Amino acid sequence: APRTNAARQILGRVVFAPRCCIENASANTASSTPRTIDARGFVVPQVGDIVKVPSKWPGEWDVAQVDFVQSIPSRDAVEVDLLPLKPIGRDLYRMPGRKPASMRTEVSKLGRLEAEYVRSSDAYLVSADQLVPLVTRKAVDPNAAAKAIEEYR
Repeated sequence: APRTNAARQILGRVVFAPRCCIENASANTASSTPRTIDARGFVVPQVGDIVKVPSKWPGEWDVAQVDFVQSIPSRDAVEVDLLPLKPIGRDLYRMPGRKPASMRTEVSKLGRLEAEYVRSSDAYLVSADQLVPLVTRKAVDPNAAAKAIEEYR
């Protein structure tokens, strides 16, 4: 019988591999449970999966755990309730002391993460390479302050 995510956590180190885009659906074979694909072609994450969601800063990511999945037939969409995880250092993310307020988002905004459960710290290990910002910062212009002063005069 297939094990649920909760049952696999008890056994120790576990690899969660949610897939949220159809082109990545066959890239990871760590999860043996079949995945559901919505009408738009996105792979629907399962309860307990670790995913990345857009941060409040453009191009940056936050880490969250899927709490509830709901299909909305009228819009051909799937909405997901997420529990945000807080960083505790060394690429580890865990649930805060209390259960945080869930945030609802569409499956199209989620990103796939390969996370490993670390039992000793009750946290998920997520490689920093998976959370690289999409937007690169502009190079600093050393003469910017001087130009601004000249424009002001």
